[in-house]
Amino acid sequence: MGIRTGAELLQSLRDGRQLFIDGERVADVTADTRFAAAARSLAELYDMQHDPALIDRMTFRSPMSGDRVGISFLEPRSIDDLIRRREMVRSGWMRPAACSAAAPIS
Repeated sequence: MGIRTGAELLQSLRDGRQLFIDGERVADVTADTRFAAAARSLAELYDMQHDPALIDRMTFRSPMSGDRVGISFLEPRSIDDLIRRREMVRSGWMRPAACSAAAPIS
């Protein structure tokens, strides 16, 4: 599966999964005040992967599928690969809102 948009990520989180915090079921992690900001921040990172100015910095073509996937999936085999991963981190994580989110996994 290739890269997804932030909207696709948020929709995928509304799949009926069962998450409980302190014995309380969280119906929608994208709307719950304890998780909504992190979900939005992660969605922004997913959207960055589609930005024409950042697509080469945030993604690469999968050798297996040919689809664009997040550079977080790039298995470093050279110094250049490590540099690419560093540049992805700098692009996505050097934003104040990104401090509470995880790296895109799609």
